[in-house]
Amino acid sequence: MATIPEKYWEAREAKYDESWAKKREELKQKGVAHIMGSYVDIHGRPKAKIVPIEKFESLMKGSELFTLAALEGLGQDVPDDECSVRPDLDAITLIPWMESLAWAPGSLYFHGKPWPLDSRNVLKRQRERAAEKGWYLLMGIEPEHYLVRFENGHMVPFYPNDKIGKVAYDVPLFMDAFPYVSQMANYMKQLGWAPSSYDHEDGNSQFEIDWAPSDCLKLSDQFTLFKMMAKHVAGTFGAQATFLAKPFADRTGTGAHFNLSLGEIDTRKNIFDDPSHQYNLSKIGHWFIGGILKHAEALCAVLSPNVNSYKRLIGTGSASGHTWSPVYITFGRNNRSNMVRISTMEGQWQKSGQRVEIRSADGCVNPYLGSAAVLAAGLEGIEQKIDPGENYENDILPDASVGVSQ
Repeated sequence: MATIPEKYWEAREAKYDESWAKKREELKQKGVAHIMGSYVDIHGRPKAKIVPIEKFESLMKGSELFTLAALEGLGQDVPDDECSVRPDLDAITLIPWMESLAWAPGSLYFHGKPWPLDSRNVLKRQRERAAEKGWYLLMGIEPEHYLVRFENGHMVPFYPNDKIGKVAYDVPLFMDAFPYVSQMANYMKQLGWAPSSYDHEDGNSQFEIDWAPSDCLKLSDQFTLFKMMAKHVAGTFGAQATFLAKPFADRTGTGAHFNLSLGEIDTRKNIFDDPSHQYNLSKIGHWFIGGILKHAEALCAVLSPNVNSYKRLIGTGSASGHTWSPVYITFGRNNRSNMVRISTMEGQWQKSGQRVEIRSADGCVNPYLGSAAVLAAGLEGIEQKIDPGENYENDILPDASVGVSQ
């Protein structure tokens, strides 16, 4: 039988656990003096209180309280009692650039029950829904971002020489940014994230640093920390890192493409793999896409969460001549004008396992809420066997006659 996670909704007192003391001592031996009990608001922005290491057990029991009326999107009013944060023990991470501090992401609780509007709890609910079927969601995010500076009050790309048109994958310009990228990669190695590749993206002073996929909850924690880390490391070089979807009107936007597959909890088998089916993608994978496309407009509000997001979702507006943005609710193989892409590598299907790429997510997405919404839509597609419809192989941006929604 599959191992089902503990039900998120069960009221329970956070009683003393012997593993807490063991973890505290382990952290102290590594030089940790402070613990950051953290969660995110509706925007995915991390919030926290910090306690000395001696108060570790108290933090794990929920000692640190938060007035959520002071934050956006968490559903409390001024007279309401506070919520507490309860960190996940196995998610506690040492901050590589601040060795005395550990980051402890967790979930919000109210009167002993998980707070339903905490986006991390929203994701836990959908993980349990998948786990009841014996499945887990494996997820990767492509964290595109710009390095910028301000010149005469205007934001400009950070590297002055980085101004050619078709800049993607450019080696000399990438070498200018290599000190930043290599520092990020070194920190990621310290965190055990297994960085996989780095490159200069299609915008001037725009970069992407990828790492190994993980369970959707763990990956959401990692993406939250990645953004904090990028802003810190960029600052040490005098730059600012921005994940804004369209910081420059005439340059490529910033995506945070979700790469997803469903696996069996017991066997770790990728259930999207099927060599006998279209794109080597199983019927379950196609139904998953069907659910995504059915709820595409609602998902867009979550995956592209602010006004600036919709300056990215256009067909023109970049120095290279392409925006690479998914402006149609369609799916297909490899072309970037589809909302959902089934990728290939050198003309062959990915041998590591088939996956589905959701291209509408941008760098401002709340990863917990975004992955929860995508998983919920995909599971509905599987449950209802929703046909995703016609696939689009070619670039459809110039073709205004395509009968699909924008």
